[in-house]
Amino acid sequence: MQSNKEEKCMCHSYWKRLEQHIVAFLDSNTLFDLCEETRNKKLSCSVIE
Repeated sequence: MQSNKEEKCMCHSYWKRLEQHIVAFLDSNTLFDLCEETRNKKLSCSVIE
């Protein structure tokens, strides 16, 4: 059952879907992935240097 606040907010389902996409993105990428991408683009990544 939804609360009254959720029922009144027309954007709630959009924000919930956005949250799910963000969580899935963060779960599928690691700090190592970020550093590898940075290294491949010849940018500085102080975590691995």
